[in-house]
Amino acid sequence: MAKARGILFVYDADLSLASVLAEIAHRTVRPDTYVCNLCKVTYGALGMKRAWSRYVKGLRAGGLDVDFALRSGFRRRHPDRADDPLPALYERSADARGGLRRLVGAGEFNAATTVDELQALVEAALERAGLLPPSVAR
Repeated sequence: MAKARGILFVYDADLSLASVLAEIAHRTVRPDTYVCNLCKVTYGALGMKRAWSRYVKGLRAGGLDVDFALRSGFRRRHPDRADDPLPALYERSADARGGLRRLVGAGEFNAATTVDELQALVEAALERAGLLPPSVAR
């Protein structure tokens, strides 16, 4: 069965105990040099920031299927996208092949410095793609 049309946020980070501990330390000690700006803006030392969590819940409540992936899992599942700079936001098509269309690239994500800026960036991309739930539009 194909997944519903939705979006996929891909973090430029991996999940292993060593990498998670290193990334938490890096975000805390030297946040200005942290590689994944999407991680830096949406997560604090204790987990996902409340403002971002509320925003994602609002997208889901509006009927949008929202998923998240980490770099290594994404590249294994989508080898045709292995060279895409991350972080990124993709539209996931409803077809059985699970095609992806990039909505926001690494350069745009790296320019966002706050959750509000990130939300505005995501909303603009979703609106261009015809995916922005009416309940989320500002």
